[in-house]
Amino acid sequence: MASLDVVQDPGPAAAVDIVLVHGLEGDSESTWTYEPTNLFWPRDLLPKDLPKARILVFSYPPNLLYFFPEAGDHDPTITVELRDALTRLQESTTSKSRPVIFIAHGLGGLICAELASICSSWGAQPRIKGIIFFSTPFGDGQDESWESIIRAYHTFFSGKHPSVLPVDSAAAAAQLTTDAQRIIEGFNTTVICARDDDDDESSLRLVFLLPKHKIKDRDGNAVMMVEHDYAVLEGHDGAIIPGDQVSMTRFADGDSRGYRFVCQSIQEWTEGAPKVAVDGFIGHWTHDTGGFMNNLGPTFEGFRGNTQFLS
Repeated sequence: MASLDVVQDPGPAAAVDIVLVHGLEGDSESTWTYEPTNLFWPRDLLPKDLPKARILVFSYPPNLLYFFPEAGDHDPTITVELRDALTRLQESTTSKSRPVIFIAHGLGGLICAELASICSSWGAQPRIKGIIFFSTPFGDGQDESWESIIRAYHTFFSGKHPSVLPVDSAAAAAQLTTDAQRIIEGFNTTVICARDDDDDESSLRLVFLLPKHKIKDRDGNAVMMVEHDYAVLEGHDGAIIPGDQVSMTRFADGDSRGYRFVCQSIQEWTEGAPKVAVDGFIGHWTHDTGGFMNNLGPTFEGFRGNTQFLS
């Protein structure tokens, strides 16, 4: 059963809703918690840096088939559950016009991508201002890319959390691939339309964050669960931050590079703050060169415009 829980609510002073959506790699707490000190940064850090934000976490069963109802026969879909829960909350608190920013990890990003497409097509609530993706798999438009992504997830989870991927068959993989491609194609269309919109207020901001390190699978092999070129939409660039597929969202403190980038991006979108400049950034991934760029010097500049990273 899915749920949307309030972590921090400044009341009438709130100017934006920030919703964190976990992936299969954790749940609504562990995904955002630095275990050595039990620091849950949506609660312990964000309210101090974003005092005018209502902060929420979305929770759902960590099962790959839960994402895709045709494969797993779940109704309603998890995307609809998130939409309805957020709409109910905003209506009950007279905040229907409040913009929403999603922070999403892994496959949780596809939930947000599909929701953005639904809201754009229907002109419905919620009003999505931006999405920050932590290593969300988008593939490259070819079935083979998504088949490799599913294999990577299955290899990683089958030994540790077999319930996440209860089936391992060619038919199920084919269905999951088809459904994922449908979501991504719809989101691509939404992004293109938003980019072409002259109204800056209605445009959709995007950030793509990628892990620097590989993670060990069930056999002890170091793998990149989502290859960098599969985690960034075509025509966009992504920032590479410390950590692997799991640890990249678990910030130790407010000085963590990934956290600073997330926080400053949101401030730029909501408060008109200057473009992001984070000292000591590792580099970025660009589709223009098809690789990792680490010659940016001591400062990494983030957003310029609405939908791109530029060095």
